[in-house]
Amino acid sequence: MRRSVVVRTVFLVVVLITLGVQQVKAQGSVESDRAALVALYDATGGDNWKNNANWKSDKPLGEWYGIRTDSEGRVKWIVLTDKNLTGSIPPEIGDLENLEALGLAFNRLSGYIPSEIGGLDNLQ
Repeated sequence: MRRSVVVRTVFLVVVLITLGVQQVKAQGSVESDRAALVALYDATGGDNWKNNANWKSDKPLGEWYGIRTDSEGRVKWIVLTDKNLTGSIPPEIGDLENLEALGLAFNRLSGYIPSEIGGLDNLQ
């Protein structure tokens, strides 16, 4: 009898943990994407980019230069190739859960690639 109670308790704990992880993953939002993009802008000298149209504005993220979003307004692509980015990629880039493409070639970025990029399951 005791063993079945323990098994049920362990099962319940596993279910609750699984649900908690799914809820945490679902917490990403357009606002968290906006915050990650602002961190990218600030860390890479956004005021001096060749084109920074609409960055740090209240406009939808899909209207920010170099950004493409999905139907929910979440960031799918960042393409800022040869735009005079300097500095380093901030760890907040890892908050862009729906990111599929990241194009930052031909800039003057330095430092390490943040390990948080490794957690972006959709990045190709």
